[in-house]
Amino acid sequence: MMKKSLFVFYSVVILILASPLTTAAYVPPAEEILQSLQSSNHGIETLTVELETTIYEDLYGMGVTGAEERLFIKKGFFLRLERYRFSGKERIIQRGRTALAILSNEADSDVRIIDTVFPLLWFQSSLGDLVDILNFLGVDTGTTSLGRVGTEVSYTIGTCDEGKPGSKLWIERKRGVPLRFTGIATSEGKRLTLRVEYTDYIPLKKGAWFPGTIRIFKDDALWVESTTKKTEVNTPLPESLFHIPEGTYNGLPLTHFITIKE
Repeated sequence: MMKKSLFVFYSVVILILASPLTTAAYVPPAEEILQSLQSSNHGIETLTVELETTIYEDLYGMGVTGAEERLFIKKGFFLRLERYRFSGKERIIQRGRTALAILSNEADSDVRIIDTVFPLLWFQSSLGDLVDILNFLGVDTGTTSLGRVGTEVSYTIGTCDEGKPGSKLWIERKRGVPLRFTGIATSEGKRLTLRVEYTDYIPLKKGAWFPGTIRIFKDDALWVESTTKKTEVNTPLPESLFHIPEGTYNGLPLTHFITIKE
């Protein structure tokens, strides 16, 4: 009798874990889902991150190549990403919603907006600003549901499929950190799906986290993988670091994600 009871118990547990997430479960609106993410940066004015990066699609046909990256974020919103590789130094500079890319391969300006997603989400000063920036990134903030990233149950905001093109964000239920973001972009006249996954989170301070590993995919093929090596909080960063040069000869604007409106 005991063995039979245990068998029934474990069978039920397996069925629950394996079954799809029920649509009857309560799913809060986007504003409620995003509260933990928006409040996590309180007390942080600047963030500097050093990353070690592997690029699996190389411009010069060299196969897999390595790079070093430095990310600077300042409340405002200001962002600067520097990538050092054998072909030279690449930069992405963003002030508010204006972003400029100075790249070895100009075609990459169609897809490098994916690099700006986490800083844009993480350093908004109010919940309203965070919702607005999600709309800017092509996320339908009126659509929320339950989902999974691996074994992690998550909330999702937005939609990203052939019928309703747009962007989609997965948020971990426990800590409120981003787990995945997908968006549709156009590169050299072709549509492709960009996906970025944030894992192995490391603490910056109580309640504040930064991904230890960032993986970017183009149409499900791994494109870029970055590992966080060092973080510094509240190191003074001059505004001149985020200066955007005038004139298109100094760089290219980043292309936005495609939405259903387009």
